[in-house]
Amino acid sequence: MEEGRRRHRRFTLELPVRCRFGDPAGESSQNLPGHTLNMSEQGLALVLPVPLAPGAEVTVLLNLPEGPAVAEATVVWAGPAGPEEEGRRHGLRIRSMSPTHEVRWRQFLVRMASQTYSRRHGRLGIRLQIQCAVLSRPPRELAGRTMDLSPGGVQLVLPEAVPVGTRLHLSLQVPMGPRALEGEVVWCAPAERGEHRMGVQFPQDSWAWSFLLDLAEREGGSPEL
Repeated sequence: MEEGRRRHRRFTLELPVRCRFGDPAGESSQNLPGHTLNMSEQGLALVLPVPLAPGAEVTVLLNLPEGPAVAEATVVWAGPAGPEEEGRRHGLRIRSMSPTHEVRWRQFLVRMASQTYSRRHGRLGIRLQIQCAVLSRPPRELAGRTMDLSPGGVQLVLPEAVPVGTRLHLSLQVPMGPRALEGEVVWCAPAERGEHRMGVQFPQDSWAWSFLLDLAEREGGSPEL
């Protein structure tokens, strides 16, 4: 439990939750209403009306603003509730989630971590220095800055236009150290002072969830429990 606390940022929030355990097709299945205490990428703490034994396998349903999220989870600890709570506290580790629900879960955490999060695109409006190696003929290096960042791409401001379809090697200058990425320019438009804005798409959208959460927290995220 302590190792998980060090590795995964927790965001304190109370949301209604339903927890099902037992055989769904049998009489032993139960649906328990409760509420969350905190959430992270890999688990959550919640209060349920009855105690569940560590090791119990459960299905958790949360109705997030992004849509429902269903997770298969395992109880890793159980303890008494707080002085003003009814029921028992539990810590759950997520075992599996469908790709769609996993994206909703992570987008919700990013949104909780930053006031600059855009729900529609899952972007952080964040300014970072960036170095771009333009893979054209002849190749060249450009220094610029980001306007926003998402798991699927980044919006940049560079001193000159880069044609759509051009491949870029990017180096983001972040507090955790430089982050190297590759992407392709998908749009480009003039900006102020002779600069150009452009959208760069990454080849996959799974690289940056933990990275985005870390950035969001450093930019003003929710406190940990």
